[in-house]
Amino acid sequence: MLLTTLLCQTVLEKTLPVKTAPAYLQAIKSEFESQYYRKYTLDELELKYKKNKYRICREFKDHFHSSPLQYLHRMRIQAAKDLLTETDLKVHEIGYEVGYENTNHFITHFKKLTGTTPSEYRARI
Repeated sequence: MLLTTLLCQTVLEKTLPVKTAPAYLQAIKSEFESQYYRKYTLDELELKYKKNKYRICREFKDHFHSSPLQYLHRMRIQAAKDLLTETDLKVHEIGYEVGYENTNHFITHFKKLTGTTPSEYRARI
């Protein structure tokens, strides 16, 4: 059964065309990864990349399997997890450092993506 699964995956990988993201989507993704702490709006992305914001959302999700905002939140939460384990900063300070102006908003997103609050996460590590 394992051999069949591997063989099917190999055949599918060779027959399905690779779907590469357009340069502007790769630029947005790269910007989110390096500057996750900045405040972004779809209107700002629309002006900067000269693409309709609905198109940006649709194509971003097609290529990266999440909306731009969801992706940005994942980047922020990953950075927060790193800060929780590597620093003694307070939770509200970490939230601010990774781009959340509201601590409750930060805690809500953290719990939604990790299943635990930032304080609980730090205590477990």
